[in-house]
Amino acid sequence: GKHTLVVKLGTQKAKIYHTILITTAILSAIVFSILNYSSPLQFLYFLIFPLIIRNIWLVFKIDTPRNFDPLLKQLAVSTLVFTVIFGLCACI
Repeated sequence: GKHTLVVKLGTQKAKIYHTILITTAILSAIVFSILNYSSPLQFLYFLIFPLIIRNIWLVFKIDTPRNFDPLLKQLAVSTLVFTVIFGLCACI
């Protein structure tokens, strides 16, 4: 079987770990934008937050580990869009 950190943590702790990682990334982006502020457009990436927060909410609703798979794709796409928008906004 797999010996990943998430498997070792168990489902409930893995959900908390997932939330901590995403929350830390969001807070880091906000702090970076505040410290390097030059325009309100730098915060355009906030538009992606509802998608990411929805992912966290759905993760906590899931009981069967097999049901996490579709959420991984959604999170990957949301993360890609967030990264592109954040990178463009950081250049403003």
